[in-house]
Amino acid sequence: NYPNPFNPITCIEFDNLNYNLLKINIYDTNGNLIQELVNNYYNPGSYKVYWDGSNFSSGIYLYELEVSNQLLRKKMVLIK
Repeated sequence: NYPNPFNPITCIEFDNLNYNLLKINIYDTNGNLIQELVNNYYNPGSYKVYWDGSNFSSGIYLYELEVSNQLLRKKMVLIK
């Protein structure tokens, strides 16, 4: 994601190689689901998804991208 740290919006950019169900979820550091950002089928291509953290407190959050039973987890920092 970029920018990282961010205030209050960050962009999560990804490439999709096949027609797949793609999910992006946002979690706090305790593992609680904060927001389901994406749960949709995507055609092959490059995409950008934006997360607006203006309703959340400053801190560390994790996003999890799931596609074809593969997971990618990354840390992001919201600074207000």
